[in-house]
Amino acid sequence: MRHRSLFAWPSSESVDMVASDQASKLKIGGPFVLARDIMTRTVVSTSPDAEIADLAKLMLKRHISGLPVVDQDGRLIGMVTEDDPAPPLSS
Repeated sequence: MRHRSLFAWPSSESVDMVASDQASKLKIGGPFVLARDIMTRTVVSTSPDAEIADLAKLMLKRHISGLPVVDQDGRLIGMVTEDDPAPPLSS
């Protein structure tokens, strides 16, 4: 799986962090970089009952490194990322 690095740029009062593949799109030296400036607006999410193998395929297909896990009412209850340990596959 593809791993992304985080870059940090000091601002006047905080550190702004962005994924390396977004860095070229940002203007350095200006005002604070906000989450809304780099966030994904069309979010792909999953349910807590989804199979791990299906989630891995979905993340590969969509080129994403994590999925929010939402309940039946659409409330965030957790996250699954490519760095989370997966249980061993039975043979």
